[in-house]
Amino acid sequence: MKAKIDSKLLPLLVLALVVLISTALLAITNEITMPAREAQAQQRILASKQKIFPEAVDFKAMTIADDYADKILSLEEAFGADNQSIGYLIYTESSGYGGQVGSYFGLSHKGEIVGIDMPSNSETPGLGQRVREEAFYSQALGYTADYRFALGSNKPKLEEGQQAANIDAVSSATVSSTAFTNNLNTCLDFYQAELQDAGKE
Repeated sequence: MKAKIDSKLLPLLVLALVVLISTALLAITNEITMPAREAQAQQRILASKQKIFPEAVDFKAMTIADDYADKILSLEEAFGADNQSIGYLIYTESSGYGGQVGSYFGLSHKGEIVGIDMPSNSETPGLGQRVREEAFYSQALGYTADYRFALGSNKPKLEEGQQAANIDAVSSATVSSTAFTNNLNTCLDFYQAELQDAGKE
């Protein structure tokens, strides 16, 4: 009887031991590779900044107003080689199909959208990931903070003095396209509310 009980418990004990060892190895691997992964993430962020403001030599963090603290995740001012401010770099996120969709926006002091970059996200490969393609997000380049955007033929909600513009959604990726459009409008709302009167130019 005892032998039968032991024969049933043995596979369970072996399985538990395998799970324990695997979990420990994953934790150790994660700890060892964390610095490298963090360095890679910082390199990707720097690449986004330099893509938007290639002439910038420095980026200085700015304070985000409390009203936008849960919407604007990063705000920096870009400076050129002459130490003159050349614009603002704003990062925000919205919920997409598979997670958060993040967007970097570069705005001049006059409120013109001069650059956009989309870091990696967890959207569906081949579909939602296509919002990261320049052919999609470049539709917003050159517009100013007076505009608000909507997908397709939809009409955006406008306040006095604002104008409407439209973004063609990525085919079969409406949710991801909507997330980008929400990011864009949040960025422009923030600029008008907090940065428009900075008077740097």
